[in-house]
Amino acid sequence: MPDVLIRGVSKKTLDSIKQKAARRGRSVQQELKQVIERFGAQPEFDYFEAARQLREELLKRGGVYSDSTKAIRRDRQR
Repeated sequence: MPDVLIRGVSKKTLDSIKQKAARRGRSVQQELKQVIERFGAQPEFDYFEAARQLREELLKRGGVYSDSTKAIRRDRQR
């Protein structure tokens, strides 16, 4: 099985991982291996496709929705 080396992890992050691993009765290696395997097993989410499908569904419901860009910019300037 291949190995992975991660450099430059902050002390704060490593301490947090150590605490989580200890609470679960695992080593840091076991904890990180589980996190990496779980992440790797997830299908990649296509945000653009999800947005396209949402827009298509909203249009099917019979609505025409305005561009909210100007309203959002005004709101952010408050």
